Amino acid sequence: MNVMFFKLTTQNLEKLFLMIDKIINHLIAREILYPAVLPRLLDCNVASRKGLGTAKALKYRKDYDNYYKMRYGKYYILKADVSKFFQNIDHEILKEKLRKVIKDKDAIDILEVLIDSNIQESIGARSKYRGNDKPSACHFLFK
Repeated sequence: MNVMFFKLTTQNLEKLFLMIDKIINHLIAREILYPAVLPRLLDCNVASRKGLGTAKALKYRKDYDNYYKMRYGKYYILKADVSKFFQNIDHEILKEKLRKVIKDKDAIDILEVLIDSNIQESIGARSKYRGNDKPSACHFLFK
C-alpha cells in the first residue's frame, strides 16, 4: 500500500480552492451554459468555443476585411475591452435571460448563487484561509 504525506499549508489550501473553483466552473459551463447559450451566439463569436479559436477568428477577420474593403473602401476597426464587465452588468437582467433559456430549476439555482456571489472576484482562491471571511464562489456546493 502506497501512502503519501504532505504538509498542508495556507498556500496549498489556496491552490486547492482555486482548483476546485475551476473544475466546478468548467463543469457548470459545459453542462448548463454551453447547451443553452451556444446555439444563440453569432457564428463569428469564437471565444471559448470548441473547434473554434484564434485560427477561425483570423479567417473571419480576413473575410470581413475583404467584404468591408469592397463595400466601403476605407474603414476602421475599434478594438475594445470593457473593464470589469461582469461586475458592471445588471445581474437581475442576466438571471432573467438565463431563466428564459434554461428550464432546469436546480441549474438556475446554481447559476443564480454563482452570479450573486460575484464569481469573478473569487478567481484568486478567495477563501477564509486568506484572511477573508468570504469562501470560494463554489463553497455552497459542499454544504
